[in-house]
Amino acid sequence: MHTLMPRKAGRKDRPGSAGSSSQALREGGAASIILVLLIPVLFGAMALALDFGKLVYERQHLGNALDAGALAGASALPNDLTTASNTAIKYAQANDPQATPAVTFWCVVASTGTAKTVASGQVPGVCNPGTTAGARCNETSCAIPCPAVSGNT
Repeated sequence: MHTLMPRKAGRKDRPGSAGSSSQALREGGAASIILVLLIPVLFGAMALALDFGKLVYERQHLGNALDAGALAGASALPNDLTTASNTAIKYAQANDPQATPAVTFWCVVASTGTAKTVASGQVPGVCNPGTTAGARCNETSCAIPCPAVSGNT
């Protein structure tokens, strides 16, 4: 007695046979090569992101230290410029020991508007710079350098 058995499909005819698995192995090899090539790029991008973050943090920290010094020094103004300068430096260095701030005093006065110059009669006697040379103005205000010398108090 003979039984009819279906003919077995060849390797290339069946999904999941050795023919298709060798193609999957070739594709898997290509993916691993791409991954190996991208790993240094990913580490480089991560290193740049960390460096940039550290730079932003350090700038903010320094700005905060200098702001603290300026606010502390302002408590002695307008009567004693020397004490104001020394206090500002002391507080800035207390907040950031590596800071080496330079103290500059400015008088802030009104501007003429679109002409962007110091409005006449606006220079106060307490900060008598004697001149408006070096003033930095916008449409609403001007900052005049006021050197810490005798007579400017």
